[in-house]
Amino acid sequence: MTRRLLVGLTCAFAACHSVPAHAEGKNLGFLAPIDECSLYDDAVTGGSTAGTSTTAPPVPEKLLADYMVAIPCLVSALEKLKAEMDSPNFSPVVRAKFLRATGAVRTIMAINNSPEEKLRKVIEEFRKANSPDVASVLSFGARSDDYNTRLNAMLVLSNVVDNTTVCAPIDHLYDAGALDQGTGAAIKGRANLLAVVSVVAPWAYKENYANISNVREFWSKKIPPNDPKFKQTLEILENIRARLDSQKSSGSNRFVPIPEDLQKCKRKFTARWAPSDKFKY
Repeated sequence: MTRRLLVGLTCAFAACHSVPAHAEGKNLGFLAPIDECSLYDDAVTGGSTAGTSTTAPPVPEKLLADYMVAIPCLVSALEKLKAEMDSPNFSPVVRAKFLRATGAVRTIMAINNSPEEKLRKVIEEFRKANSPDVASVLSFGARSDDYNTRLNAMLVLSNVVDNTTVCAPIDHLYDAGALDQGTGAAIKGRANLLAVVSVVAPWAYKENYANISNVREFWSKKIPPNDPKFKQTLEILENIRARLDSQKSSGSNRFVPIPEDLQKCKRKFTARWAPSDKFKY
């Protein structure tokens, strides 16, 4: 199957219509030196007003020139937001931190978007440092009631999600009490997370294939088929089905257990909402 990178997404209110598959890099784990990351942490948190600023300037572009340093530090900054992003209704201060961190990643992707191989290397660096916890932070962003927060979350998460981190958006999709509301934020957030999950479907390994299939079935039974308000969501659900069905050959990933070096979801993630009979590693 041909896989290509996402340079950008066409989104309506940051709920994406479709998300093509892209290449999956090895996730080996990476920790940037603490002293190198301190500048990025200060920029994300607001510098001298760390923890309180909603008006600090974006991360300086001079810090983004070397993506092999910047990306691991920005991933680390996003992971540190986990304790402050326990729901999609986070404070303006936390939103500002999230927007600065994800905005910096978007800038790096834009700077390195050509040729495609250059962007691929940026995404691979992100995946090396990535974790299900970071994917969960981004998933909360994708569910936010703020347009810019959803947009930034989607432009990052849909590019970097893979077999090692798709467990996070799948788990979020089982937060039905929040996502089954009739509000715009719930509808867009659910569509966003389903669109992210669809990215991995054509190359999902056995466990993720089953988990994606289960969450698709969960929402297919809940979404009214003839309500125009859910037209986009139904289209994404059908897109997931088609992407899963593309794995027909006996040599496809759906028949292969997740390789040992890609088992971050198994080793490092505990589901918060997903039922144990529908979400297994």
